[in-house]
Amino acid sequence: MAQILEYAALLRHWSFGDLSSTLRRKLTLVDPNPIFAAAKLRWPDLEEAPFVDAVTRSLRLGDFQLIIAGDGIRSDTHAIAEHLNAQGGGLAQLALLEIQIWQTTSGNIIVMPTVPLRTEVLQQRVLVDLAGMPLYLETPEPISAPPADTMENVVDPDRVNRRGINRAFWQRFIDEVQFDHADQLAQRHGGDNWVRVPLPDPLGWLTAFRSTGSRAEVGLFLTFREEDGQALFDEFHNDIAELRGETGLDLVARLKSDRPFHAELGVFRPRSDFADEGQQLDWLCHAANRFVSLIRPRLSLMAEAAE
Repeated sequence: MAQILEYAALLRHWSFGDLSSTLRRKLTLVDPNPIFAAAKLRWPDLEEAPFVDAVTRSLRLGDFQLIIAGDGIRSDTHAIAEHLNAQGGGLAQLALLEIQIWQTTSGNIIVMPTVPLRTEVLQQRVLVDLAGMPLYLETPEPISAPPADTMENVVDPDRVNRRGINRAFWQRFIDEVQFDHADQLAQRHGGDNWVRVPLPDPLGWLTAFRSTGSRAEVGLFLTFREEDGQALFDEFHNDIAELRGETGLDLVARLKSDRPFHAELGVFRPRSDFADEGQQLDWLCHAANRFVSLIRPRLSLMAEAAE
C-alpha cells in the first residue's frame, strides 16, 4: 500500500512529456506518443489533443485509479485503506482487488476477481485557471550569458574564419535533433561552436559544444554553481551510476572549482573519435535526446517538491 501511494505521489509531479519519454526509454518504444497510441487501439475514434489534455489534467490533479491486487486481502489492509480514504487530500480512487484462483478436476484454471472494498472519490479544493488547470506560482527563466570560462573552452579566437562553418554545423543540429520529451523547447545558438538546449530551473540549459586545442572534445554538460548548485550536483553525483545505466551514456562529473563552487556533469568524447562532422552530429543528436529524457522528469519532481 505504501508503494502504490508513493508511485501516485511521484507521478503527480510529472508532465505528460515526462511520462511519455520515460515510457519510450524504458520500453524502447518508437511511437512519439506511446500512451495515445495504446489508447487509440482500444478507442479508434479518439482524438490526440483532447486525450493529451485529459491525461495532463489527471497528472496535475492526482486523479488516478489505484488498485492493489492480491490472492488474499487481510482485514488490517481494509482498515488502513479506509483510514486513508477518510483523510482525503486527492482525487485518487483506491480499490483492493482480491483474485482467487481455482483449478477444476479437468485441469482448467478459474480466476475469480472480487472487490472487497470500494472507496468513494474524495475531493480536494484546488485553485484553477479559466481552463480548469491548477495554478502554480512560477518565476520566469532568467536570460543570462554562459560563464566566461565556459566560453573560453569552446571558442577558438585564432580561427575566427571558422565561425560560419561552426554556426552552420550547429544549425544542422538544431534542425535535425529530435527529442522524445514532448515539452522540450527549441535549441538556441549560444556562441561560436556551442548551443543551448533549454531545461527547466534550476539548471536552465544543457550546453552542447565542440572545442579545439589541446583538449579537442565534443560533448554535452550541465553547469552547477554556488551553494544551491553544489547541493544539486551532489544529488546527481551520488546517483551517477544509476544515471549512466538509464541513459547508456558515460556520464562524467568534473569539479572545476571548490570556492566558489563550479562543477559540470556531462558526457565528453575526443574529436578524434569521429571520422567527420556527420558522425559528430549523429552522436550529439542521440546523446542530447537521452540526456534530456533523463533530466527533465527529475527536474519536474524537484520543482514540485520545492513548492
